[in-house]
Amino acid sequence: MSCGGLGGPAFPIYVGDLLPIYLADARDCDGAVDWTGWSLTYEMRGPVTVTGDATGDAEGRMTIVWEDGDTDFPGDYEVVFLGESPDGKPRTFVARGYVRIISP
Repeated sequence: MSCGGLGGPAFPIYVGDLLPIYLADARDCDGAVDWTGWSLTYEMRGPVTVTGDATGDAEGRMTIVWEDGDTDFPGDYEVVFLGESPDGKPRTFVARGYVRIISP
């Protein structure tokens, strides 16, 4: 994952919407990060902090499936994935860009 923060592309979603799901692509110098066996959660940091479970796959994709309440507060949010490897080592991944929750 490269350069997190609000300077990258926006992922727009309207207040209360649960679709589309959020996808992030994790790559490092060796290519896609294999999330097989990892425990993943996420934090969206903005006007409020939203937390939940995330999933990842062998191709480096991390997914957030929104739950009721996740998109209730308008604003711009930094997305941070918190992972624990199969051998118990923590790692933090900051997604490039940000989630923008918009009032309809």
